[in-house]
Amino acid sequence: MRAERKITLSIVAIGFLVVVGYFGFDYYMGTRLVRELCARDGGLRIYQTTRAKGFLDESVANALYCFSCFERLAKKQFEYVDIHVHGDPATASPLAIQPGYYRLTLGQHGDPRCERWAKNVNLAEWARLQRVFGISEQQCVAVDPLPDLPIGPELSEVREKIPNERSVDVRVDHWRIRHTLTGKTLAEYRNYLFYTHWDRIFNFAGGDVPEPATACDGAGAYSKAVLSLSERTLRTSTN
Repeated sequence: MRAERKITLSIVAIGFLVVVGYFGFDYYMGTRLVRELCARDGGLRIYQTTRAKGFLDESVANALYCFSCFERLAKKQFEYVDIHVHGDPATASPLAIQPGYYRLTLGQHGDPRCERWAKNVNLAEWARLQRVFGISEQQCVAVDPLPDLPIGPELSEVREKIPNERSVDVRVDHWRIRHTLTGKTLAEYRNYLFYTHWDRIFNFAGGDVPEPATACDGAGAYSKAVLSLSERTLRTSTN
């Protein structure tokens, strides 16, 4: 009986060591890979600056509530921000906002262009959010449809998993500014993030995606770099 108990305890101990070793190795290989990638091409890289009154923001998840657009206009960083409303024009409802490109600028209170999306957004909430981001009560966000893809700088974001031989969960958050006419990349920012298998399984922090175990930049440096990407690359009369 005592011998069987020792065998059971030995099996448990071995299993525990295997699990700890597996997760420890995963952490070591993941953090090592992130360090290598960050050193290779991580961080903010500006290749060419250019003069621009505004840009096309393809990074917004919901173009109708482009909070970053409100903020940039309120701070007068740019004269306009273009957005892209996705969808199929053939199937869109006549009352819905038609898919296409739109230009957001600051207009004066009462400008009918500020109510262009009245059927699709809660204008009271839209106005409240504008106040939150610093737009005065005498002004409003005006919307003008554009006939086609605007020619000029475009800001985009791609998030994807990095294939690797180490079988670790490393992802990249890649921001880029390119010119829509030439396709030339003017600047880019890469933040590599490593998620441990331990957190992917147990997710103690909650939410759809756990917090990364390590990354090139933390939350504060990340936000600063994303804002700097457009401000340092695109030169205007207001910045």
